[in-house]
Amino acid sequence: MRALRRIASRAKPAGARIITARGYPKLSAEIAAWAASQAAVRVPYGGQPGAGFLTSANLGGASGAGRTFMAGTVTQGIRQDGYVRSIRYHCRSSGSNGFKFLHFRPSGTSGNGTVISQTEKFTPTIGDNTFVPASPLGPFIPGDRIGIWMSSAVTLWATASAGASCYYSAGELTSLSSPTLVSGFNLNIEFLGTPPLLVGTGDSIMEGHNSASPWHSHYHTGPSGNLDASILQQMRNSVPPLETQNFGQSGGRWDNTLTKVNAIDAQKSWSVVVHAGVNDVSASRSWASISAEMDSFKAGMTHGQRLFINEVLPWTAGDDTKAAAVRALNANYAAWCTANDATLISCHDPLGQLRVSTGELDDLLTKYNYDGIHLTVTAGVRALARQIAAGIEASI
Repeated sequence: MRALRRIASRAKPAGARIITARGYPKLSAEIAAWAASQAAVRVPYGGQPGAGFLTSANLGGASGAGRTFMAGTVTQGIRQDGYVRSIRYHCRSSGSNGFKFLHFRPSGTSGNGTVISQTEKFTPTIGDNTFVPASPLGPFIPGDRIGIWMSSAVTLWATASAGASCYYSAGELTSLSSPTLVSGFNLNIEFLGTPPLLVGTGDSIMEGHNSASPWHSHYHTGPSGNLDASILQQMRNSVPPLETQNFGQSGGRWDNTLTKVNAIDAQKSWSVVVHAGVNDVSASRSWASISAEMDSFKAGMTHGQRLFINEVLPWTAGDDTKAAAVRALNANYAAWCTANDATLISCHDPLGQLRVSTGELDDLLTKYNYDGIHLTVTAGVRALARQIAAGIEASI
């Protein structure tokens, strides 16, 4: 059993230093080894889940040079940096050189986008199929979309779904500008690549609701927004080419986090980091409930993932009673990690400053404090990202 690692010890009331590993050499080596070991493994990056392919309607290339489509449903956008290496699709009809998959970067008005990369043309097969392009599509960044060019001879099944959408313009194009909207349908396309090294989950701080320009995960209204507000993206900036997926969600508690366990496990990542707890404290949830959910969450990690638990940050907007509850929860986290072969990431004291009324580091440092609970961009987000990266580095 791995011993508990606390990355920063109890700090003096004057404040605490953010730990920054020099270059994260162990983590960088782990990233390289992970990439090599997972070269043949495929997990979802975005799009219509293959298990959900339905035959609700046809979308066709129409006459002439066909049509260029871009998936419009934001929550099915790409959620991981990296390359798409295979594509699942459900085709209604076949035609010579009738398909070409496209990688779009949305821009400006909804429905507009520019093609960043594309596959070769190929002849699709009727039914559910997987296409492996000659060269991977990418590089993607979170929020990118995938699309398709369909010749006049080919049709694709689309799945009816409330709030879904896609866009198209006539012709074989490299960009869309003021395209035609198709409401209520998802393209039956799923994008897959190699597993991320790290999946992050938990509450709005993990999701990226830091500053007035937040990042939204696919569990909210994204993947879209300001990537600088994402803890995971700031980690990637420090340790490239770290690849991550963000399963955070505003308002997330441990019970909500547990509902995502199967989807998180399906990503087959090397590790999972959970940043949750302040909403549990806000709701006065018991440790018995939280710890039972943590037990179930860990049991749901079936691919040998390493589990990292972030301490709850200082809650400036919480009263002294809530501040004491945060400290008590962090102490329980420490004991749970020791007993469950998990690693505690110390981030309460390193990001905290003295609250006179309690004599404890119960307030976020001013430079990290956006609204009493969330973090400033970029100082606060980068500070937490460094703590997590340093914690992982020390655990290897």
